[in-house]
Amino acid sequence: MSYLFLLYGMYTTTFCVVIPMFGFSFHGIFHIILFNTLCITAMYCHWKAMTTDPGSVPKNARPLIDDEEERAYDPSRSKTGESFKKYCKRCKAFKPTRAHHCSICDRCIIKMDHHCPWVNNCVGIGNHKLFLLFIFFVFVVSLYSVALLTMQYVLCSVYGSGCGDDMINMFVVFLLIESLCCAIFTSCMMGDQVPNIATRET
Repeated sequence: MSYLFLLYGMYTTTFCVVIPMFGFSFHGIFHIILFNTLCITAMYCHWKAMTTDPGSVPKNARPLIDDEEERAYDPSRSKTGESFKKYCKRCKAFKPTRAHHCSICDRCIIKMDHHCPWVNNCVGIGNHKLFLLFIFFVFVVSLYSVALLTMQYVLCSVYGSGCGDDMINMFVVFLLIESLCCAIFTSCMMGDQVPNIATRET
């Protein structure tokens, strides 16, 4: 679904916004190349965030040698009989510090932030950067699209240039709605992520 939204934005922005305004002039080619490059980069980051291991803990994971807490732990004195002090009851294996169990993926993820249905994967130490880059590029693309649409509206209403027919206008309206929704959504996500990263709460 993310790819369809981005592809729709690429098509509509190129053929219904930029070309009617600038044609294939220097400014037109510049905006076409820059906008589509940003969209392709967003799709690449999404694909990598979706396919990269978020930091799943192997079943045979063991504590580090210098882990004083685990070295001082005596399994024989444990009421539950667990082999490690930091132990995941669902995975039945050692759980490193700042690892959390994802009930959807059914595995422990190191520095797990959340399970994201948008990328159909957990967001953890292995793909957090890719996830942040994805929402950042979607935010930039959305603002870029809104800026071009605003420019087109001004040129059309004031100077009578860059206007489209009814079909093009329908595509443009849907693009505006999509861009505003994505800009608001991704800005909220970044607003939630940045404080967590700054305070190392992921």
